[in-house]
Amino acid sequence: MGSGMPNHPTRKLNDYPAIYEFAAKNMGTYPPWFDPTYWYQGVTPHPNWKLQAKIFVANLILEFRIIGAPSAVFIGPVIVLAMLGNDCGRWIKSFRKLWHIWAPGLIALLMFALVYVESRFLGKRTPSPS
Repeated sequence: MGSGMPNHPTRKLNDYPAIYEFAAKNMGTYPPWFDPTYWYQGVTPHPNWKLQAKIFVANLILEFRIIGAPSAVFIGPVIVLAMLGNDCGRWIKSFRKLWHIWAPGLIALLMFALVYVESRFLGKRTPSPS
């Protein structure tokens, strides 16, 4: 499945060090970053939906591993105790009523899962190598 050739391709002048030439005037320091519509004109993207779905699921799993691992020790028992209470139906209704509190976070996680996931994007600090 070909994507075509750009109408305005960059030209590689040297391999080591990598040196490129951009045949455009007044487009900034790195022209392909400044105006991608100009540089990718003529290219037709072809999304692979099966691969995108596979990556989405893998990213969701990774997100919940990153977020849930340390806090599961505290959140898990609280949820179990709340559901073991006398009025479980009322707890679920209250949770649904507070959708405006938890929905934005859930939507953000779903959006990140579509693209790329790293612990630094989710507010988790990775230990520095010593």
